[in-house]
Amino acid sequence: AAAHDDPSSLGAHRELPIATVPPAAEPAFDADRVRQAARLLERRRVLVVRGPSRRGGRQMACDIASQLGCAANIVTVDEELPRLAELSRLRDGLLVLDVHALSAVPQAQLAKLASGLGRMVVLVDEAAETGDYAAIDVGPVSYPEAVRIWEQLVGDERAEAMAARFRVSVEEARSAI
Repeated sequence: AAAHDDPSSLGAHRELPIATVPPAAEPAFDADRVRQAARLLERRRVLVVRGPSRRGGRQMACDIASQLGCAANIVTVDEELPRLAELSRLRDGLLVLDVHALSAVPQAQLAKLASGLGRMVVLVDEAAETGDYAAIDVGPVSYPEAVRIWEQLVGDERAEAMAARFRVSVEEARSAI
């Protein structure tokens, strides 16, 4: 449809917004919960992380990737899902599709991506329909999670003060320092 509306877009390459977050030494969320989520992802290949907070979902995805010993490649989707060919270029790390901003998750397109890719985490709003995919619910990054994030980056002495002021994900904290 896009080529029909704008023929110049035919064959055009669009840049995917990708944030690569290296694995952390320790998870921000509860370690048992992260291990369970990683096992569920390994069994089902697609895991939907549902919650009211985009930041919380992104952090849980980073924790899962760290549990698996790899980086999280977070692709932010604001309008439509990327094509399989675009995502298949991401070879190293865990693919995380952040579709939190979409009002509805396009199940048919997601199924096509899932069949053509390896394991994948999909981040959605708490009200999103997850279809037949395995799903977990996650809340926002709260003080305890923020302390664990900041401890790894600024040490124990400054972590509590930073967590009190900045309840951010590891992705955001790393870019801030």
